Amino acid sequence: MKVLIIEDETLLAKELQRTLSEIRSDIEIVEVIKSISQGTEWFQKGEAIDLIISDIQLTDGTSFELLRQVEVSTPIIFTTAYDEFAINAFKLNSIDYLLKPINENDLEAALEKFEELWGKKKVLDPEVLNHLIEKNTEQSYKSKFLIRVGDQYKQVDSEDIGFFFAEGNTVYLVRKNGKKLIVDYSLDQVAPQLDPKKFFRINRQLLISNSSIRGIHKYFNSRLKLEIHPNFESDVLVTRSRVNEFLSWMNY
Repeated sequence: MKVLIIEDETLLAKELQRTLSEIRSDIEIVEVIKSISQGTEWFQKGEAIDLIISDIQLTDGTSFELLRQVEVSTPIIFTTAYDEFAINAFKLNSIDYLLKPINENDLEAALEKFEELWGKKKVLDPEVLNHLIEKNTEQSYKSKFLIRVGDQYKQVDSEDIGFFFAEGNTVYLVRKNGKKLIVDYSLDQVAPQLDPKKFFRINRQLLISNSSIRGIHKYFNSRLKLEIHPNFESDVLVTRSRVNEFLSWMNY
């Protein structure tokens, strides 16, 4: 069975591959796609696959948008960290879904359902797909992050995030209680996944939530200096090129 995985979180993709290999010895993972742009390019190759296991929220949009662009007819099992993505519509079209973190038993049951439908070519109705895209495009920001801590996974609500910061090649999520957690993203990847009304990239190093800001001060060279909570280890500065946009964001 040839399976295509669409998942932008590297750790989750690896965990899914491991679980699939334990459940079915005949499964071949042909590719792991992380974005709409990568997926569009891959589907143009026309490689034959039997099943798609796809996350809904990707770095640059939703998998609904990708599937509409490439007109996929392969059966799909959707995965999601959210329950607001019109789950009933999936049921009506005989397409299964799994809520993250994915339970091994649920995944096995979904594969069994797929095998029962094998040959029936159950696919998502184009009209339903278009409805899902229209309904969810504006609300497709992450409400939580699933982060690996040792041999466990922890969910962090976006509302509990003070800021993200980059240090070398590592990006940290800092919760409002000051606890730091490593995330498997660059800041460039994190930013599009967050609600722009609540989070702002003030410079190359920092992406902060509006709820973390305690004070705003004029600073040398037309920059702004921020007081934030939890505290950051160095000055929190809004670059000169972003000052006007930042003030407009704060005044939204």
